[in-house]
Amino acid sequence: MLTVHIIFIFDEAIHLVRKWEDAKPIVFEYLDTMSREQNVPLAKFRAKFETTRTDGKNCCLKQCSYPKINAFCVGAIVMLLKNFIVEGWKIFNGSVGIVRDIIYDSSDGGLTGGLPACIVVEFPEAGVPEEDKLNERQPTNFVAIPVAMERCDKKCRRCTVQTIPLRVAIALSIYKSQGMTIGPSDLIFTTAVVHAPEAGAKNVQGQLLVAASRVTGPEYLAFGNKPNEGLSREDLLNVGKSPTDQRRHLFMATLQERAERSEEELKRRISELDADSPTYEGGCSFLIEWYRSRQAD
Repeated sequence: MLTVHIIFIFDEAIHLVRKWEDAKPIVFEYLDTMSREQNVPLAKFRAKFETTRTDGKNCCLKQCSYPKINAFCVGAIVMLLKNFIVEGWKIFNGSVGIVRDIIYDSSDGGLTGGLPACIVVEFPEAGVPEEDKLNERQPTNFVAIPVAMERCDKKCRRCTVQTIPLRVAIALSIYKSQGMTIGPSDLIFTTAVVHAPEAGAKNVQGQLLVAASRVTGPEYLAFGNKPNEGLSREDLLNVGKSPTDQRRHLFMATLQERAERSEEELKRRISELDADSPTYEGGCSFLIEWYRSRQAD
């Protein structure tokens, strides 16, 4: 029997929402509360769009994945929106960290709404070489994220957008959360609040399955839907039981069965290579010696 616990809020939870529009009020409340409680200023700025097209239209306005208006404060949890330095530094598209400083190169300190020079983010798993650190006194997981310029993907190549490629990550779309694992082992988020699609929306069960499977256990999951949004007990019980899910389960079970048969057959054939007494370990030793002899040749 399913037991439903009413949970109003998790501290430091990530909210998984249906679409980016649903994230805006959550992000606004998060930044407003943090700014007031920690007495830190908000840095608000707009992405800078430019074009050399004669009609003045900028292709990036529609196709750009960066927020057109952004706001941050020190202490806010953010996500990187482009690959930075993957090898070695371990900083890539989707990395989550905490804002530690916001740096401007203008004397007005961003009062006119201009872009910061960079935002310093602490990425828990990053490792910046000592010679590449912004400040020698900073830890090696503090990374300065500068302004990025992207050109449009269309053939004109005359449209650009400039902004800091970060997004406040207290609320993400369910689609963007794919690949995340949330629980005690996570260095940023340990709990998740899922705002499930309303009854009648497309692919409700699929989105519920993706969102709910982000957490490592049910005790780290809550639902943030309002009572009138149609999330029912049946919706929760049916997660993972659609015809598509059943076909996927059958396919995975078939792969598992074939993998086990293949493993048994492979071990049998390796064991037969042991001329003295057919054992798997003896066959492995034979293959190692064979490989070494070929390398020597």
